[in-house]
Amino acid sequence: MWPFSRSPRNDRQFSISDVLPFIAAPQAEKAVELQSLDIRVVVSGLYAETTQIMRFYNPNTRDLEGTLTFPLPDDAVVCGYTLDVEGKMIDGVVVPKQEARRILEAEERKGVDPGLVEKVQGNVYRTRIYPVPAKGTRRVGITYVNDLTIEGDDAAYHLPLSHAEKIENVSLRVEVIQAPVKPNLSGGVGKLTLNQWEDRWVRLFP
Repeated sequence: MWPFSRSPRNDRQFSISDVLPFIAAPQAEKAVELQSLDIRVVVSGLYAETTQIMRFYNPNTRDLEGTLTFPLPDDAVVCGYTLDVEGKMIDGVVVPKQEARRILEAEERKGVDPGLVEKVQGNVYRTRIYPVPAKGTRRVGITYVNDLTIEGDDAAYHLPLSHAEKIENVSLRVEVIQAPVKPNLSGGVGKLTLNQWEDRWVRLFP
């Protein structure tokens, strides 16, 4: 069984102090807003790969430089990062820390956003976003993998999103590949069922 939850659980993998991803921009008169969240989850075996595309809106009248901070499950490992450049999502590249520092300094001298992600504490990550255009949006994508929670013969994936209720647009796609039995979805998304398609079970929300 693969329960899928949008509501908090005692055994969930996120900290009790969860916050939504946010962009801190000290020079902003109005806070940069998390306008939409597009989530895709692919469960295969005892692992899950989750991709979150975040769209931020800058309500201010000037371009901003900000720092994006986002929490991940305790056992999650980042395996992908994308940033929109002129409307296209461009993949980031994993490089050693010393090389990342050299790239950061070189790109900052050119006034370019180097798109580097760093782990700051626990399993909280941070990256600089520049520019966040005035009265415009910027998209950032994060992909991570983590283990399912095992209880006896059951395996579960939990995605607490009750703290995301104020986001204007939230979309969700769940795929469970080659499951031996039909997975179950449960939690605060209403009564949902998965539909079988080729070698997987799929559900879109909304």
